[in-house]
Amino acid sequence: MAVVTVKSPTGKVISKKKLTDARPYWIYDTATLSTSLADTYVFQSPEGSDNKTIIDTNLKQFSTLQVGWQFVCNKIRIIPRFMSYGDATEVVNLMKDIDTIFSYGVLSFLREGDIEVWRAPLILFGAGCGPMSSVATADSSNAPALASWSNGLPSAGSVMVLPIPIILVGGRTFTFKLSFATGKTLQAERKLWVCLEGMLSREVVGG
Repeated sequence: MAVVTVKSPTGKVISKKKLTDARPYWIYDTATLSTSLADTYVFQSPEGSDNKTIIDTNLKQFSTLQVGWQFVCNKIRIIPRFMSYGDATEVVNLMKDIDTIFSYGVLSFLREGDIEVWRAPLILFGAGCGPMSSVATADSSNAPALASWSNGLPSAGSVMVLPIPIILVGGRTFTFKLSFATGKTLQAERKLWVCLEGMLSREVVGG
């Protein structure tokens, strides 16, 4: 790590300070929801495992950040990773699944394995980005042919700001769990991004 040494005019060492790099940062992972809506965990598998690519996650280690990193999360976004191009039936199925996911889902934050810190309805965590709900028609029959959906308004003001930030420290495990009401199902497998937004600080490595 890089260290700055503070000396007096006579050369006496007064103090030594570690250099820290601080920047805005986003940590994201993908929740793949089965049609049975079983409990789904995110931020467990890093990029390169379980067929995950940089599109799916930017986590580099299993259930934790790199040692020397500290991430202060003050916002959480839940972003649908799906659109529908097709006939009216496909559009209706998408609408049903959107309603099921956000009307009957709960997000829980867990530390050190299974220690639950809090839980809240999924609908609270707006995407704050992406396309608005829209339907387009392709022909004179007025049958819906295209639908795109966003969880909440595509505006930064619709993103959940946590009353107390979450502090994630490298080497200490964490995860988030998506749970759903018993008996609820989806028409098809769906994917969501869970995105943590905040400030990352890490030790500067150098001479």
